[in-house]
Amino acid sequence: MAPAAVWGAPAALLRDWPPVTTVTCLTALGVLPSLGVARTRGRTWQPWGLWWRSALASVPLFVLTFGGGALATVTGLIPQYVPPKLTTAQLIGVWHGPGGSELRLGPGGRAEATRPATQPTGDDFGIKDYVRCGSSGTWEPDRSGRDGVLVRLDGDCGHDTRWTIGGTEDDPELFVLFGDPDAGELWILKRAAAG
Repeated sequence: MAPAAVWGAPAALLRDWPPVTTVTCLTALGVLPSLGVARTRGRTWQPWGLWWRSALASVPLFVLTFGGGALATVTGLIPQYVPPKLTTAQLIGVWHGPGGSELRLGPGGRAEATRPATQPTGDDFGIKDYVRCGSSGTWEPDRSGRDGVLVRLDGDCGHDTRWTIGGTEDDPELFVLFGDPDAGELWILKRAAAG
C-alpha cells in the first residue's frame, strides 16, 4: 500500500469531521505513547539504549508521514482549499454572526448593519480591537487579493471593514480578523437560510 493511502486517507477523513471530533481522535492517538513513557523512564541511558533507538526511528517516521501527506496533497487525495468565487448577486442577502450581529447586503450597494464588528475609530483606535454598532451604509465587492466585501457604515460606526469570502460554494462565509494576527478576534458571518 502506498504511503499516500496509509497517511492520506485518515487525514482526508479528519478534514471533514467537526473540530471537536478531530481533536478528540488526535488526543486519543497520543495517549498510548504517553502511557509507555512511565515504563521507559526507569531505563538507563546506554549507548544504543531505547532512547537512542527511538530518536533514530523518529527520523524515518517523520519522513514517511511528511512525504505521505505531501504525496496525498499532490495526487489530490487531500485537495487544496480554494475559497468560493461569489458574484455580486450571490453576496446580496442577510449574513448572521455572533451575539446577534447581522449584515444585510442589498442591491445597489446598500448595507444595513446590526451590531457587527468594525474597525474602531478615534479614541478607541489602538485600545480596542473592534467596536460594535448599528448603522446603514454601502458595500462593494473587493477583488484586490483574495475576494472580499468592503463595507462602509455611515456615522461614527467605525472605519471601513473588509470582510473576506470563505467557506464553500454551498455554505459561504464572510470573515474578518481584528487585532493581533496571531491571537486576534475572528468574526465569521454566515448567510441566512433562504425562506
